[in-house]
Amino acid sequence: MKRKRPIKRYVIIGVVAAAVLAGLGVGAYQLFLASPFATVSNTTVLLLQGGAAVQHGEGAEAKSEPAKTGMMLNSGDRLRTNGGGHAVITFFTGATITLGPDTEVRIASLLQGPTGAVEASTVVALQQSSGVTWSSVPKLATTSSRYQIDTPAGQAQARGTAFQVRLDGSGRSEVQAVEGSVLVRGQGADVTLPPLTQSTLEAGKTPTQPAPLSGFSETVRFTVGAGVWPRIVDEAGRAAGMIPPGIVVNQIPGATVSLPFAAPRVIEFPVTATVRYQVLLECSQDAPYQFVALG
Repeated sequence: MKRKRPIKRYVIIGVVAAAVLAGLGVGAYQLFLASPFATVSNTTVLLLQGGAAVQHGEGAEAKSEPAKTGMMLNSGDRLRTNGGGHAVITFFTGATITLGPDTEVRIASLLQGPTGAVEASTVVALQQSSGVTWSSVPKLATTSSRYQIDTPAGQAQARGTAFQVRLDGSGRSEVQAVEGSVLVRGQGADVTLPPLTQSTLEAGKTPTQPAPLSGFSETVRFTVGAGVWPRIVDEAGRAAGMIPPGIVVNQIPGATVSLPFAAPRVIEFPVTATVRYQVLLECSQDAPYQFVALG
């Protein structure tokens, strides 16, 4: 395909990837992206599908309301999706956490060093009590910065990675590192997960040693040349890819996205069932390009 004129234009391409592609989810256009040096109040909700509720505060003073796209969250707030809900929280650091159905997380801490300081330390701490989450964490600037998720059985910490945390309802937690490494802690023991490995956390036990990742065997790989910002959107409205001027978005569990100015630009993610995907290509140059989908 070739662009005729140097103007912004969306090109929609249907690709068979375990199914025929469906209509574009609203999530592709409503990506809330935060500056790494924003204030800690710049943490927002993106409701992709179904419903969710936000609880402000604890105990007798707690107040609940339906979650809405663009709603601001603060330390102490809880977000819970319903049985068909999918939602994304974008933090002031640029990190995102995608919640699957019947998932609840509490924001324990949102801390930042001196405003405007290039080497400011940041802490995003969450407590996950149910369901499945997918976290995409940009590389953190300082060694004292961290992004962590606490579960009833232990903790997962990341400093620039993408990983999944799954709770099975009995307090057992499974941490899966897809991109980068994840530090898993439990009962005073630390286990570092390299990419494509997983560990299990159970109450009263130390984390299991890294094992090969399960559930991510069948993959789809999308490749596009320079001059195009590609995004893939699934049926839940979750997006993986890039938006101008070169910001990586990763909301699809198990997905990996190449650096935005790499050549070619690559998006890869697992397919565990027959689902529909939409490919959104935003052209930025008046030049030919090639788009390839394999899987």
